[in-house]
Amino acid sequence: MVLNARRLLLAPGEPASILLAFEDVTERRRAEAAIRQLGAIVEGSEDAIVSTTLEGVITSWNRGAEQMFGYTAAEIIGRSGLELGLWSDPAERDACLEKFRESGQLRDYAAQLVLRGERIPHLINGMLIPTDDGAVVLWEFKDISQQTQALLAAEESRSFYQQV
Repeated sequence: MVLNARRLLLAPGEPASILLAFEDVTERRRAEAAIRQLGAIVEGSEDAIVSTTLEGVITSWNRGAEQMFGYTAAEIIGRSGLELGLWSDPAERDACLEKFRESGQLRDYAAQLVLRGERIPHLINGMLIPTDDGAVVLWEFKDISQQTQALLAAEESRSFYQQV
């Protein structure tokens, strides 16, 4: 509960009055706590979580994105995702975006991204989120290089033992 009080002067010589207003802020505080919790989850994720405008301008960038791509949020917010030069094959980028445009979402799209000069396998997820001003796109990039290496090693081992 929040109590607001205001002294009211009605007319000269009249006694002052006090206006009291009580406001139940329970729901607002719950919503604020939920927002803080979601923010902590996003910031704590090892995956890169990025939001963009529909035109591709980056509007948010979590710590996972900083670690994965090597840019701080201050360096990248307001710039285009194209400026990062992540796609080794522009046709692959176009195919990814076309798939996203078809349904307004993207689930586990496998792509090779270029990070520090090396092609790294990633899964990309995207979701269109309506806002009061239109919409934003939420992107998640997951580095799957370790899983890919483990699968290749298991396949090589299986092939080796089948030959023996």
